[in-house]
Amino acid sequence: MAKRRPFGSIVQRDNRPGFSIRFPYHGRNVWRNGGPTKKDARLKLNRVQALLQDGRTLATIDAEVFGRTQALEVRENELTFQAAAAAYLTYAEERKKPSTFAVDRYRMRAICRTKWAQLPLAEITPSILESWCSSRKSSGISGPTVNRDRALVAAFYVWAILKGLVSENPARRVPKYSELGREREIFLTPKQCRALIAAAEPAFKPMITFALLTGMRRGAILALQWRSVDFEHAVINIESATTKSGRKRVIPMCERVADILQDFWTTKKVIKPDRSDRVFSSWLGQRFTGKTIERMMNEAVERCTELPDDMREGNRNQSLTFHGLRHTAASQMVASGMSLFEVSRILGHSSTTTTERYAHFAPERATAARGALRKMGSALDAPGSIELKSGTEGKTG
Repeated sequence: MAKRRPFGSIVQRDNRPGFSIRFPYHGRNVWRNGGPTKKDARLKLNRVQALLQDGRTLATIDAEVFGRTQALEVRENELTFQAAAAAYLTYAEERKKPSTFAVDRYRMRAICRTKWAQLPLAEITPSILESWCSSRKSSGISGPTVNRDRALVAAFYVWAILKGLVSENPARRVPKYSELGREREIFLTPKQCRALIAAAEPAFKPMITFALLTGMRRGAILALQWRSVDFEHAVINIESATTKSGRKRVIPMCERVADILQDFWTTKKVIKPDRSDRVFSSWLGQRFTGKTIERMMNEAVERCTELPDDMREGNRNQSLTFHGLRHTAASQMVASGMSLFEVSRILGHSSTTTTERYAHFAPERATAARGALRKMGSALDAPGSIELKSGTEGKTG
């Protein structure tokens, strides 16, 4: 019976303290620092073998066996994208909002499963990344989604350059896909809003109403805690960690919103003494997820016959989503006479330039436009009141 070949090896390299371990990974040998003694190296090698048999990735092995920054200790020509990804995520976690980091971590894990992520950083070229983006687009992934993944790879290489791991960013040379027409802003009429609320399941009605009367994003609504609700002053204090702009803001509560929150407060079981429980949760305090909200929203839209067919049955760029409630809230605020500055503060826009998209709902602007057009019409009806000059007048032959 043939003797089973041992897994990996332990080597004491010349001019290097301690011991190094070598083990196979996807057809190549990987070197790592085993520690000051041979016993330490053997324990790490056994742990590596167990994790590989369990199907773990090299990034996971680097994090669990050698420490989260172990990937940075290998030579540049050996360091793969996947191996360095764990160290990058550690860096990014300290600098990004929890919600943003959670999305980036999910995307990075998917990227690390690609074949090119197993290559050393120095071997990843713009051509390889362009082929990856192109194949994803051809498989039905939207251009904006591919762009977000490309941007994450580019951010990774910015970090790698700062760490001295590479000298160039290949992702920067990969062209983006067009995002024109990516999202059509949908605005509901008050009648359509009432119909949508009526079509929603009972557990979802308060959230739709709340979104329409506050203009808050889905993520901010799901993250809202009771300690942010100030019944005494009738305001909601949005914490910076849950906002897209990273800035705190205050949203005034109208009577309808206050009634919804008061009803939640009296009927739900608030557990934590510091009031850090989620406002929108089950009776026992379990959180709603984005998937749950998306499902309930889609079902409500499908049942709402008051909505036009393109909002109910259109593609992703045409159908009504939960974010459309935010656009509707903003348009109704402006139409009700609220200034663009006030709307900007409530929505959390970094400047009123973003809020300008809702300016055409302002009643004073419509009145001014009608007045200007009426004046022009009167001028056209009164001969001599407006002198129209031709483009050639005053020229001599």
